[in-house]
Amino acid sequence: MRVVLIGGAGMVGRLLCAHLTGHDLVVLDPAAEGPGEHVAADLTDPRAPAVIAGADAVVHLAAVVPRTADPARVSAAYAVNVGSTHLALDLAGRHELTAFVHVSTMSVYADYGRVPVDPAAPPDAVEPYGLSKRLAEEVCRTLAARAPRPAVCSLRLAYPTPDADWPAWRRPDSGELTRPRLADGTPSAALAAGDLAAAVEAGLRHRGGYRAFPVVGDPRTLTGTDDTAEVLGWAPARTP
Repeated sequence: MRVVLIGGAGMVGRLLCAHLTGHDLVVLDPAAEGPGEHVAADLTDPRAPAVIAGADAVVHLAAVVPRTADPARVSAAYAVNVGSTHLALDLAGRHELTAFVHVSTMSVYADYGRVPVDPAAPPDAVEPYGLSKRLAEEVCRTLAARAPRPAVCSLRLAYPTPDADWPAWRRPDSGELTRPRLADGTPSAALAAGDLAAAVEAGLRHRGGYRAFPVVGDPRTLTGTDDTAEVLGWAPARTP
């Protein structure tokens, strides 16, 4: 399968490129350098439609995480996290690609990482990153209802990290290695790159209606009912 990784030059994209070896991967990212076959462009570039048209599937990884209240970063978060998702899915639909995997985040829940959350509950984040990703999921849900192709799903990641660092998490902003902990001090495990890639593989095979799935390395951070293993066919191989 020829798969376009939009925003694939970032940390998560590089983790995927190292593990999705069974596919023909193309990275579409404005970064000057990227892994593998790399087109240095974003979705507003005139080359982007041809890149999408020549693929079988898309994995949308592009994201901005505003770590301050800087207005430019907040604006960029909505433009990239929401706007580029809409552009990418519209192109994928027009060219009738098979699958569209939207990489989302468990940060759509305001309390994830502090207390266990119910993945069946409606997302409730209000800060710019989590809220913009909530809106991006709604874009996926809305556009997926227009046509049977591509099949669309969102994968809500938490703490993706290289296999060698697991169960710790290597922060993408600083490179610091840290262990995720709940608010009461209970340690939890990050998401190993191999498990992340397996979830994306499952997302590329998903042919049901639109769904958002929790993709976490520590099931103890979830409560309630999680049917990801039954519906998506994925569960982490590495668990604490």
